[in-house]
Amino acid sequence: MDNYKNFNNDQKIEFWSAHFKSWKESGLSQKEFCDKAKLSYWSFRTWYYKNKSPKAESRLIRMNTATFKEPAISKIALTLHGKIKIEFNENIPEEVLRKIFKASEVLND
Repeated sequence: MDNYKNFNNDQKIEFWSAHFKSWKESGLSQKEFCDKAKLSYWSFRTWYYKNKSPKAESRLIRMNTATFKEPAISKIALTLHGKIKIEFNENIPEEVLRKIFKASEVLND
């Protein structure tokens, strides 16, 4: 890491990508891994979140819904596949709810 300051952006991405792979295989926390590898924990986190795979964002499904005339009395929260949380008003139309469930099938790993 002596010449890290001279790395261009692509070289830094490659450098951190290799460390991210090693970290995932290590089973250690990010902090433990950085301590052991003599890396800056804050640089590790910055690069990890800065270059996080856009896969999750590309799986976002946008749905247009009508505005409701009636005020919502309460909200409903759904958790799909143990990782996707959706909140909506209780007066959501059935057709919109069906679209949500249909769209969630695409997200199933």
